[in-house]
This record gives sequence, structure tokens and C-alpha cells, in this order.
Amino acid sequence: MSNIDNDALTIHQKDRHGIPLNAEVNKDELIRDFITPTEKIFHRNHDDIVQIPKASLNAVEEEWRVSITLDDEVAKQERIGSWVKSLPSILIPYGDLLHAKGKCKDVKRIRTTATLECAGNRREDLSDQEKTEGIQWSSGAISTAHWYGISIRDLLIQVGIEDPYKHHKDLFSLQPSESDIAKDCATWATGLHIHMLSAQPTSESDQPTGEYFGASIPLSVAMHPQQQCILATHQNDQILTQSHGFPLRAVIPGHVGARWVKWLRGLRISTKPEDSPPMRLDYKLLKPPKDASEEEKNAWKAKISGEEKDEDFRKAELSKEEPMQTLGVGSAIEEPKSDSNVSLDSGKITVRGYAVGQDGSQIAKVEVTVLAQNEEQERLSSLRDRAESGRKDQWIQATLQTDTSASRSNENVSWAWSLWEAQLPVPSANKDNGSACFAIVARATTTSGVEQEKESDWNVRGFNTRSWPVIRGLRIDESQK
Repeated sequence: MSNIDNDALTIHQKDRHGIPLNAEVNKDELIRDFITPTEKIFHRNHDDIVQIPKASLNAVEEEWRVSITLDDEVAKQERIGSWVKSLPSILIPYGDLLHAKGKCKDVKRIRTTATLECAGNRREDLSDQEKTEGIQWSSGAISTAHWYGISIRDLLIQVGIEDPYKHHKDLFSLQPSESDIAKDCATWATGLHIHMLSAQPTSESDQPTGEYFGASIPLSVAMHPQQQCILATHQNDQILTQSHGFPLRAVIPGHVGARWVKWLRGLRISTKPEDSPPMRLDYKLLKPPKDASEEEKNAWKAKISGEEKDEDFRKAELSKEEPMQTLGVGSAIEEPKSDSNVSLDSGKITVRGYAVGQDGSQIAKVEVTVLAQNEEQERLSSLRDRAESGRKDQWIQATLQTDTSASRSNENVSWAWSLWEAQLPVPSANKDNGSACFAIVARATTTSGVEQEKESDWNVRGFNTRSWPVIRGLRIDESQK
């Protein structure tokens, strides 16, 4: 397809039409631009891309409709208020969303800059502890774009749903962290969820009638004044491409990519989270019992995914966990690459990468250090430990490029990554012995003071890898010895 740059991507899987289903951005391409060009944005799909004929946009405007409904359990709850009982099932044509007409005439339109990241990004790093399931993503299952569309918050208020934050005088000052949302949201909205329903059938269904992809977030998140959740019609100032959800996708800043539902056909308010197959069978942190012995942990792993795999046992373990919503503070090193020769400039090497914040808090600093390796394939965890125990003055603070776009409605809230660059001196041992390997370690901290965790917990599916990134196996270029 003309809107996909195959040369910029590492393609892990294609569909039957040869279109990338699962592909990440190559390291030498990922951080060239603060805003990822549409043709280079990563791809993550559980099933084939939904094909919507785009020959006649006018036809799509009339025929593609988005429903807004309530579960029966919600309508029955007296504590919710009278607005529930008067809310009909609503169908909104895509054309109304696209052109802000009809029921969307007075609904706020938002342009936000936000980073989209797969829950499995950097999975291969976690596999250094122990092999994980799934595509072994490097650090390229992440992209940043301008998104434009209808405010979900304003749309729900427009159709008659009460604002759960209306009791606050200053909506602008509310912060979108999990703890602040729980504190600031009206009691009636606690425990409610908004389902985002896709037109994409899922092959992972274990139900005889079949199911479609769907995901949910708390209603308190969807309606938070600073969260900027939108029904996006545009990406990087162009109408969405087929591969990225045309005609409509959800944009849920700060949340895992699985919540950014593509080919969106409906919104539903419910007392329960959405439980489509990917939500109940996949996007969960499946870990061995914390206090179990090594023997017990190995037995658990064998029943979950090993030679003694027991599907009923696995489903029972999955049912104990909640689906992933957000990721913590993270970062990655994109240049140089592991196991490469590096050039020196005045005795230093240039290191570049990206970092992402948490709960709308932007990155305040990225620190980078370099250390000689004890052995050529020293474990990542060992290198992190040695970096932590080294002298504090060996950590160099990187220069940051952050989001300064005019679309930010609040200077204290940012949903975009930061790009960073640092110049590091090479250890003296490596200057004297160019055949010796050295490594680079980085870590990030947000403006709220939240620090990136040194080591993420291993889990079966390899989700939520937020460990300090490590590049190892580096050597000085032969010509500079």
C-alpha cells in the first residue's frame, strides 16, 4: 500500500493481501522525527485489517454509524440519576463526526499530540530474563502522531450523560493520574466503564457465535477534562488510513495501544469491563505466584504454557487478573545498536533514544551512563545492577526534545514522548583495548518525580517492559584505535 513505508519497518507478520499486520519501526528510523510520519507508524493487529471501501467517502459518511448504548444493569441503578432512563440508543453517522454536524454540531473537536505504544513493546528485553510468548518486539512498537477528532467527553455530555466532574469549579487544574481521578470523580461514575467496540471480527474467540474486538476504559477516564480521549477521524492532519483504523478509531492517551480501538462502531456504558477475547485471554500480566518455591513456579509455568499446558488452568489464572490499562515511565536507546562498532568524536560517543512519561506527566530528565562489560554477553540485569551501584557522577544528563505543540490545552499535561541525546566518554579500559566490549544504560524521570523502574517483573506474555534500557556489545571502530 502506498501509505506504508516497508523499508522503514521490520515486518513480523503480513495478512493474506501482503499488508503488514504486525510491524515495528526500525531503530535507524524511529527517532528521526518527533512526529512519526504516517507511513512509518507501527502496526499491531490480532486479525486481518477491516477493509472499508474508500472509493466513495460520501457513502462511508452515511453508511458507517456509531452507536451509543447503555447496558441494562446501568439503566437499573437508581444511584446513577434520571439521565440514564432518558438516554435512548443513539446512532451517529460518521459524516456527523467528520464534519461536526447533526448531533455533533456543538461537540468540541480536539487536536492532540499523543504517543501510541504497544503493551508488548521491548518484549525481547524481558526475554533476556526468560523467554516470553508472542512477537519479540524490539523498541519500535511505538509512534507519536497528531490526532484530531471528536471529544468523547463532550460527545457523552451532549447526548445526555452527566459530567462526573461538574462539581469542580476549576476543571483545568484537575490532573489525570489514577489517584487524582479516583479522588475527583463523582461517586456515581465509580465502577462504570465505557466499551469501545470494533468492526473487526476476532479469530481468538472461544464462543460458538463468534465475537468482535473491543476494549474498555473507566468512564471516569473517558470523561476526564484533561485526558483528551477522542474519536479520531484524522492522523497527522490527514483522514485515517485503512491500516490505522479508517474511518474511526479511539485515541486514549497514556493507555496501552490495545485501548485505541480501530474501525470503531460503538460506545457502550457498562458496569463491567469489556471482555472480548484479547481482553480476557491476552492483555493481562500473567506471573508465577510470588511466594512460591522455584519448583512450584516451574510447575506453574509448565501448566500455563509448557509441555503440560492446561487451557482450563490458564483461563482460570487469567480470570484472576485485570486487563492492562496503562504503562509506566519508559525509555529506550535507539543509537547506537547492540553489538556494533561505534565512532568517537573528541573521545565521546553520541547516544540517542526516546522516553515516555506517565499519567500525563512529561519527562523531566533522562540520565545515561557507560560501563565496561565483564563479559561479552553479560546479562541485562547485571549491567543494570552495576550501573545503579556505580558513582552518581558517572550518569550524564541528556538533552531533551519535548512536546511544545500549540495543541496542548494544559502546559502541565503532555501525552507525547520526549526524544533525547547525550555524549558519553568511553571507559578508559576500552580506549586502551578496542576489542573489549562496553555497554550503555539509561533511565528516565517525569516532572512529577516518578522514576523509571530498574527491572520489570517477568510475565508470560512479556508485557509492560519498563526496565532501564541497555545496549551492550559495543566496540570502538577499528579505524579509531
